[in-house]
Amino acid sequence: MIRVFITDDHEIYLEGLALLLGKQDGIEVIGTTPETREEQIGLLPNEQYYGGKPKLSKLIIRSFHDEKRLLDSFKAQQLTAVAGLTTLPQELQNKTNIHEFNIPLMGEVMIFLRNTNEILSDVKVRQALTRATDTAKIIATLDHPVLPANEPLLIGQVAYDKTLAQLAYNQKEAQRLLDEAGWKTGSDGIRAKNGKQLQLKLYVQNTSE
Repeated sequence: MIRVFITDDHEIYLEGLALLLGKQDGIEVIGTTPETREEQIGLLPNEQYYGGKPKLSKLIIRSFHDEKRLLDSFKAQQLTAVAGLTTLPQELQNKTNIHEFNIPLMGEVMIFLRNTNEILSDVKVRQALTRATDTAKIIATLDHPVLPANEPLLIGQVAYDKTLAQLAYNQKEAQRLLDEAGWKTGSDGIRAKNGKQLQLKLYVQNTSE
């Protein structure tokens, strides 16, 4: 089966091509709009794998741009398993043939600072932001268990080095670093330098994390 996603600027041409291809044997049109777009990765067994030939004949990973389409495909039994849902839909929670697992993920949620920014180009400011962040307090507010991460590599991963861990929370040290960088606290309680307030914008993804 060949699965096709079609895109074109002309709506009539788009609909006609989708209709034409959809009538062909061995071809399935999976969508014509950005919401229905999907990527797939197919994996085959490695015959030379040191642990012996895998028992799976193949593994297909499908990436959906829309949660509704993911769930519709799962309900239609087009998928064996799904990942990435924050909650299991009510209509699936009492199904005896569906098993839900909480698997610890080997990943991190991190903040990246743009060092070319006028304020962030100063290493003392970046260190101060790290020192001023109470990671333990943030973790305590979450409604799910997580482990703290203190460097890009996780404990147990190759090349992890505890001596390279980021600076720990220390509010007084953060204040000292900002003072040394010239960002002084004004009467309004806001730090400023050369008449410019210390302000930064943080952009994040709209996800459960």
